[in-house]
Amino acid sequence: MVPGGGTRTGDRFDHRYTPDELRGWLAPIRQLGAEAEEVHHLFNDNQQNFAVLDAFELAALLGLPRPRPMPEPTAVLPLPLTADADRPADDAPPRPPPR
Repeated sequence: MVPGGGTRTGDRFDHRYTPDELRGWLAPIRQLGAEAEEVHHLFNDNQQNFAVLDAFELAALLGLPRPRPMPEPTAVLPLPLTADADRPADDAPPRPPPR
């Protein structure tokens, strides 16, 4: 058995935090916020997008504004992966010149 439940190490990362679990972090985060210029809280529940969802929930519990969504990309250039990562596949579109 691994900490956090389950039988494999990966089992403990396939987890969404409950509101009660997140509320348990509010007092320590607020205390650190009173003593420090910045406080960063990292989530290690890296299955799917659980860490992002839990970060949004924690921010809401702390009364922080939700971040703006990322703008849509203006162009996506598909570069098929090859064994030689520095060189695109022969059928890939040309890469833009470096800036």
